[in-house]
Amino acid sequence: MVFVFGVDIPLVEMIFVLTIILVILLGLLIYLVIGQVKLKRELKIVISKENVELGDLKEIQEEEKGNIGLLRAIKSELDKLLYSRLQRAPKEVKVVKKKKKTTRKKRAKEAVKVRTIIQRILKRPKEIYVAAKDGKILHIKECPFAKKIREESRIIFKSKTKAFNEGYKACSCIKNVKIKKKKISKRKAAKKTLEFRTVVKTVVQKQKKRYVASVDGDTVHQENCPFAKKIGEKNRVYFKSKTKAFDKGYKACYCI
Repeated sequence: MVFVFGVDIPLVEMIFVLTIILVILLGLLIYLVIGQVKLKRELKIVISKENVELGDLKEIQEEEKGNIGLLRAIKSELDKLLYSRLQRAPKEVKVVKKKKKTTRKKRAKEAVKVRTIIQRILKRPKEIYVAAKDGKILHIKECPFAKKIREESRIIFKSKTKAFNEGYKACSCIKNVKIKKKKISKRKAAKKTLEFRTVVKTVVQKQKKRYVASVDGDTVHQENCPFAKKIGEKNRVYFKSKTKAFDKGYKACYCI
């Protein structure tokens, strides 16, 4: 017996509990050690990848530096070529033309004469023509006969030609109306000998398609369709065109 905190505990049970606690602690230590080893391995892999990427970046930087040097060399050579061509090119000679002296008399002759002309143009107000829907005569808006026409049955025209084209005739208030008389030409028709020939044609009339559907169904069939033959005569609905059937809500069968 072991006396712990004022309690008597048997020795065997105390040893058993202590061994269990030690085993648990050892398991936790082993788990932590394994976790640290895995973390170290992963860190090494990441570091190696970063080193490889850094090496690639350094190589790219060196290549860019080499390309920049080449570009500078090419630019310098081009500048030299341009400078040499400019030195070889012939210099332009400026030719100065002497201006002829003009006297005051010549200047006065050359001066353009300008005069202002003021014209007063009176615009006539556009005439408006009125006619009745039931009538056949066209009037001016100020005509007394036009004032008698009710507003409901009035038709307004901006030009009289449109009214004449629609069949209206001019009233006495409208002036300067020219009536063209049709010239009747009397020409004798020359007699022509007509030739006849007989042509025989065989015309084959195509049978018009008829479409069948059932009163309770949703599909339209041709009359020769096997599904159409199964529909009873009492439940049949005939259509001359498929568009009418589609308008009424029927759907097309695969035979159409």
